[in-house]
Amino acid sequence: HAAACPDLAVVKTGPATAAVGDQVTYTLVYTNQGAITDTSVQLTDVLPAQVTPNTSSLGSGSLSGNTISWSLGSLAAGSGGAISFQASVTTNASIGQYITNLTQIHGAGAELNTNNNSSMAVTRIVAPSPCATCVVGYPYASTNPLTSVVFSESEVLAAFNTNVTGVTDTDRKS
Repeated sequence: HAAACPDLAVVKTGPATAAVGDQVTYTLVYTNQGAITDTSVQLTDVLPAQVTPNTSSLGSGSLSGNTISWSLGSLAAGSGGAISFQASVTTNASIGQYITNLTQIHGAGAELNTNNNSSMAVTRIVAPSPCATCVVGYPYASTNPLTSVVFSESEVLAAFNTNVTGVTDTDRKS
């Protein structure tokens, strides 16, 4: 039979898409699926050049260049945990580009299965939403006591001969 060994594993998740300026969250779920404790366990995350980490979200992680490292110490058989952190998509990301973020886990023990020691999240850069937060300040009423102007959004759109589709106009007077 096989000797008892640790079997460290990591699964990384991140967004499928993001736009320049977005803050994204990556989550790293790590486990020891082996039969014995592993020691000196290190979790590392290599960030692509198109993201900048939010250093206040790294917890006990340390940043060196584009690599974040967490020292997990000993990881008992059957145990694990999760780490999440945020990063911002930088202006050097191009629409349509795919960026890859790689995570790896390793310890002092010899593993028979290293196929699950790394995981990656691939994110496609998309165009920013044309209107992330749309606020229309209508209806409008003048605060000037010399005027008595009051108008609605539909009246403004009609005045500019603007055709809006897919919207039910509830206050337009025919």
